[in-house]
Amino acid sequence: HRHDCCYDKAEKEGCSPKAQRYQWVCEQNAVQCDNLTDQCEKMACLCDQEAAKCWGEAPFNPHFILWPDFLCGQTHPTCH
Repeated sequence: HRHDCCYDKAEKEGCSPKAQRYQWVCEQNAVQCDNLTDQCEKMACLCDQEAAKCWGEAPFNPHFILWPDFLCGQTHPTCH
Protein backbone atom coordinates (compact mmCIF):
# COMPACT_ATOMS: atom_id res chain seq x y z
CA HIS A 1 0.00 0.00 0.00
CA ARG A 2 2.72 2.49 0.91
CA HIS A 3 4.32 1.72 -2.44
CA ASP A 4 1.15 2.87 -4.24
CA CYS A 5 0.97 6.04 -2.12
CA CYS A 6 4.62 6.72 -2.87
CA TYR A 7 3.93 6.36 -6.60
CA ASP A 8 0.95 8.73 -6.28
CA LYS A 9 3.17 11.33 -4.63
CA ALA A 10 5.78 10.99 -7.39
CA GLU A 11 3.09 11.37 -10.06
CA LYS A 12 1.86 14.56 -8.39
CA GLU A 13 5.43 15.87 -8.74
CA GLY A 14 5.23 15.25 -12.50
CA CYS A 15 7.09 11.92 -12.57
CA SER A 16 6.06 8.58 -14.08
CA PRO A 17 7.43 6.19 -11.44
CA LYS A 18 5.90 3.03 -12.93
CA ALA A 19 7.78 3.61 -16.19
CA GLN A 20 10.85 5.37 -14.78
CA ARG A 21 14.15 3.64 -15.44
CA TYR A 22 17.09 4.15 -13.11
CA GLN A 23 20.38 2.57 -12.13
CA TRP A 24 20.29 1.13 -8.64
CA VAL A 25 22.81 -0.48 -6.34
CA CYS A 26 22.30 -3.23 -3.78
CA GLU A 27 24.43 -2.97 -0.65
CA GLN A 28 23.98 -5.19 2.40
CA ASN A 29 20.74 -6.62 0.96
CA ALA A 30 19.21 -3.16 0.55
CA VAL A 31 18.49 -0.97 -2.46
CA GLN A 32 20.58 2.21 -2.38
CA CYS A 33 19.21 5.33 -4.07
CA ASP A 34 21.62 7.93 -2.67
CA ASN A 35 23.69 8.21 -5.86
CA LEU A 36 20.73 9.25 -8.03
CA THR A 37 20.56 12.96 -8.83
CA ASP A 38 17.49 13.07 -11.11
CA GLN A 39 14.43 13.80 -8.92
CA CYS A 40 12.10 11.37 -10.74
CA GLU A 41 14.67 8.58 -10.77
CA LYS A 42 15.29 9.06 -7.05
CA MET A 43 11.58 9.14 -6.20
CA ALA A 44 10.93 5.92 -8.17
CA CYS A 45 13.91 4.26 -6.54
CA LEU A 46 12.81 5.27 -3.04
CA CYS A 47 9.29 3.93 -3.70
CA ASP A 48 10.71 0.65 -4.96
CA GLN A 49 13.14 0.55 -2.04
CA GLU A 50 10.23 0.79 0.39
CA ALA A 51 8.30 -1.96 -1.43
CA ALA A 52 11.33 -4.27 -1.57
CA LYS A 53 11.92 -3.83 2.16
CA CYS A 54 8.26 -4.57 2.93
CA TRP A 55 8.08 -7.63 0.68
CA GLY A 56 11.40 -8.88 2.03
CA GLU A 57 10.05 -8.84 5.58
CA ALA A 58 6.67 -10.41 4.72
CA PRO A 59 6.14 -14.17 4.90
CA PHE A 60 5.31 -15.89 1.62
CA ASN A 61 2.04 -17.82 1.57
CA PRO A 62 1.41 -19.69 -1.72
CA HIS A 63 -2.29 -19.95 -0.79
CA PHE A 64 -2.70 -16.29 -1.81
CA ILE A 65 -0.98 -16.43 -5.22
CA LEU A 66 -4.24 -16.21 -7.21
CA TRP A 67 -6.31 -14.62 -4.44
CA PRO A 68 -8.84 -12.16 -5.97
CA ASP A 69 -8.76 -8.57 -4.69
CA PHE A 70 -12.49 -8.53 -3.89
CA LEU A 71 -11.89 -11.11 -1.14
CA CYS A 72 -9.52 -8.75 0.67
CA GLY A 73 -12.36 -6.75 2.20
CA GLN A 74 -13.97 -3.38 1.63
CA THR A 75 -11.72 -1.23 3.77
CA HIS A 76 -8.56 0.00 2.15
CA PRO A 77 -5.89 2.06 3.90
CA THR A 78 -5.56 5.66 2.79
CA CYS A 79 -2.39 7.57 2.00
CA HIS A 80 -1.02 9.95 4.63
